[in-house]
Amino acid sequence: MHLEPAWLTDGLEALEQGHLIRPRRRVEPLEDGRSRIDGRELVDFSTNDYLGFARDSRLA
Repeated sequence: MHLEPAWLTDGLEALEQGHLIRPRRRVEPLEDGRSRIDGRELVDFSTNDYLGFARDSRLA
């Protein structure tokens, strides 16, 4: 039994076939403003301390 209307499932299928749905990825937060995504260690510019200034006693 399908609860979704056909127009919804058809629309989602069209988006998937067109590669227009962004896949979710697991983000593993690390220290020093870095994150690991898909095994790659990256600078996380979405944090408020990606430059590490909060840990610098000269600036605190």
